[in-house]
Amino acid sequence: MTLVSGGGIHALRAIERFTGVRIRHEPVPTAEAVAARRAEAILERIRATLAEGPFAAESALVARLLGEGHAPQDIAAALLRQLAPVVPAGLERDEFAPPERDRPRAAPHRPPPRPGSGHGTPRPPARRKIGPRGRKKPRS
Repeated sequence: MTLVSGGGIHALRAIERFTGVRIRHEPVPTAEAVAARRAEAILERIRATLAEGPFAAESALVARLLGEGHAPQDIAAALLRQLAPVVPAGLERDEFAPPERDRPRAAPHRPPPRPGSGHGTPRPPARRKIGPRGRKKPRS
């Protein structure tokens, strides 16, 4: 899926011309359609896992949870929440927005100056001319 708007459409057309392939235009899916597709993908993963076979180690853990008084449906729901956390309404993050930065960006790396280039070395103090032809006269 590629989202394009504004001037990006011209670049997309250039890609189509270069590759000789026409790119289908479709509307952006709704949030409900995306949620339904995610749910179906999770169910497919669970079905594939169930088809793999026996779960001896996992069954022991489930038996412990059942022994603590948890309902089987609650155990399954908790596991599903860990697979795909439910985001409360209004807090959804736009999937296509750039990720938030957790840390500030590092300064760009600059190599040290080359010896003799004059960069990075302190300047010598300016000389003052003192004397008969200089600008300042010596103190008497």
